[in-house]
Amino acid sequence: MDIKAFLTKPRKAEKPKEEEAPQIDAKVTEYVNGLPTQNFTLAPKQKPKTDKKPIIIAASIVGVLLLGSIIAFIFWPKGNSTEQNKPNPGPEVVEEEPEDEEDEEALNTKLAQKFNTVMSFGFNSTSDKSATFSAPNSDTTIYTKLNFGDRIQIASVSLSNTKDNVTNLTTEDLEKLNDNTCNSVFKRACGNVSEEMINGWKKIDAAKVKEKYINLFGALPEELTFTETSGCPHIFFDPAATFVGINSQCNTTPGTSITTYKYKYTYSIDDRYAYVYFTAGTIKPHESGTVYDLYGDLYETDFKRTIDEQSYNLTDKNYENFKKYRMTFYKSDHNFIYKNVIEEVEEEVEIKEE
Repeated sequence: MDIKAFLTKPRKAEKPKEEEAPQIDAKVTEYVNGLPTQNFTLAPKQKPKTDKKPIIIAASIVGVLLLGSIIAFIFWPKGNSTEQNKPNPGPEVVEEEPEDEEDEEALNTKLAQKFNTVMSFGFNSTSDKSATFSAPNSDTTIYTKLNFGDRIQIASVSLSNTKDNVTNLTTEDLEKLNDNTCNSVFKRACGNVSEEMINGWKKIDAAKVKEKYINLFGALPEELTFTETSGCPHIFFDPAATFVGINSQCNTTPGTSITTYKYKYTYSIDDRYAYVYFTAGTIKPHESGTVYDLYGDLYETDFKRTIDEQSYNLTDKNYENFKKYRMTFYKSDHNFIYKNVIEEVEEEVEIKEE
């Protein structure tokens, strides 16, 4: 036998062995407790069912936590970790400051300046407490009866202290005036006034004078008329003109002066009125003209003694020997309007601490 042919001869494919199915009768009929059971067919064995409710609940919880984390990340305030760890204090409450609120010291300074402007008839006085003023036309009673002309003069003179407010008066300016004004001031028609005649005269913007007037004394009169003061300085105000004329060339004859010392500032309960408390003395030239008489009040009724010099000042050392007064202002929006009131007061003198 050819061994090679035998070895290469294809073998018959073997049929796979069939697994023997379990030998279970398809149909079984038995009697149980005497009762026949119906025929049935056994189904293939199945895996036991699993309860899915716990899985669904757990998945829901995980989803909610995940969604909450995403939202927290989006809305969490950005910044350093220190700030983030601080507790949230809630909405910040901002207290509004009173508009244009000033402390008492600033208000008292304003009062002192207004007092000095009125008492000096417009001339600046830098002293806060002690100050001496020249009484206009030697009249020490004028401060409680200021008319419109007096007030215009005070407003004009207070502006004239600043050089930028004052310029020279020209003959061209007089052409804008009424002849009645020129006749009153220069004793002739405006066209006949020469440059020599207006020598020494200055002019101040009438709008500034009116503004200063309102600041010191309140509203202007409804009807404005020509006003002239013959005191020193000499001024004229023509409502039709755009300027106020002022002449500060005054004689140097010694006149009556008033020495004052401001010792207290108070305000009414409703904060509508402000008061400057001061003592005052009058210094008047003696009949001989070489010495002066000192009075312990504003109105030359309390004679003290004769002094050698007019420069007598009231201070915290001597003011208690003089009569006490208070000047009244109406307070409106942090502005003080002089009420044309100076009254004598009887009280224990109080020194306001600085």
